[in-house]
Amino acid sequence: MFGLLRSRRLIFRYHNGLRRVWGDPLASWARLAVDNEWPRLVQEAEAGQEPALTHVRKRLVEAFGAEPFSPETGQGLTDWELFELFSRYMDYLEGLKKKLGSGRIPLLIAALSASDDSPPKGSNGATTSGSGSTSTASASSAGEAGR
Repeated sequence: MFGLLRSRRLIFRYHNGLRRVWGDPLASWARLAVDNEWPRLVQEAEAGQEPALTHVRKRLVEAFGAEPFSPETGQGLTDWELFELFSRYMDYLEGLKKKLGSGRIPLLIAALSASDDSPPKGSNGATTSGSGSTSTASASSAGEAGR
């Protein structure tokens, strides 16, 4: 297993609102899904329901070390960009699941299986937040998610 990780590092690359960073996808998942409420919170946030929207936004900021948008500086991620980052992250995890198969990383597969009740991948819920815009650079095979 460690040979695989050394030769094909499983690192998710993204922009956190200030700069490009690299993250451990399993550590990010552990920060997002700290309890069984995560799938329900995501569904409610995508429907624009409070307080779920606020809770999901807070977890995304913490899990990815994201900088929230500042109107004074113009830096940071808008809500739209933050939810797009989450969508790209979920796409990245799904790609790993397909690429590596269930025997390669059991913890990742278990995490993804537990998230099967969450909203469909690609639906990022950002339209309900009503703030900001984002460009849609596609993720690379290395898992890069950008703005």
